[in-house]
Amino acid sequence: MNRILGIHANRVDALRPVLRSPALNALLPTARGGESFGFVFFQGDELLHQKRPLPEGTPAVLADVVGDDVRTDCALVALSKAAATGFRAQSTGPYRYRRWAFATTGAESDDPDARERWVEGLPDHLRRGFGSGTTAEALFAAVLAELPDSGRIDDPELPEGVIEDAIRRALDRAAMRARTTPAFAALLTNGIRTVGLAVGKPLDYVVRLPVSPAGKNETRITALVDAAAARPEVATRSGERGLLFVTRALDVRESRL
Repeated sequence: MNRILGIHANRVDALRPVLRSPALNALLPTARGGESFGFVFFQGDELLHQKRPLPEGTPAVLADVVGDDVRTDCALVALSKAAATGFRAQSTGPYRYRRWAFATTGAESDDPDARERWVEGLPDHLRRGFGSGTTAEALFAAVLAELPDSGRIDDPELPEGVIEDAIRRALDRAAMRARTTPAFAALLTNGIRTVGLAVGKPLDYVVRLPVSPAGKNETRITALVDAAAARPEVATRSGERGLLFVTRALDVRESRL
């Protein structure tokens, strides 16, 4: 299963020391050798990414595979089992579209039946961009298709309620076309608003966790991560079906599906 992590911080800091914080380590997934590593982050108005295969052998700490120069207050990370055909950056999450990023625990490999349920009825511009991609990309496209038209997809101040409605419509539309919806957890962000989706798989989260010495310039983060077998003591576990919204104050609001 893929592992996913989303981080929102109260300030733009170098990410590597944040990931090395002992307070955060209990929550972070460990990269095992032979996995694909994907990382997207907002730096100013740019949505950037780093994707690479991790060599077989010694497990890696996430801080060791993030560049020294990465400074951000919002990032998504995905660790996935390497495909049998080898590493391909375009099929390694997290995925990007304009100013949106998406990561999911769902299978990176193609599931034609599930993918077709998500892409059915998509606008042409999204079908061209995602129609031949992975099942996870198709889910991302289905959510984007439900966002408002007239350019608001690029609006960083898109209201939380609008995003929530879009996610609910996408899930409802897929459910009507299938007897069952595969269980998954996912993260969606536009750099200002981050949403966690728990659909049969819960998420663990921490709120305003201090990851630097207390003081005037203290760094705090709110993080969402796919639930491990045992919940870390520092974390709260979501319900198995719900949405988690990270607010500007780095609180987490949970809404049931």
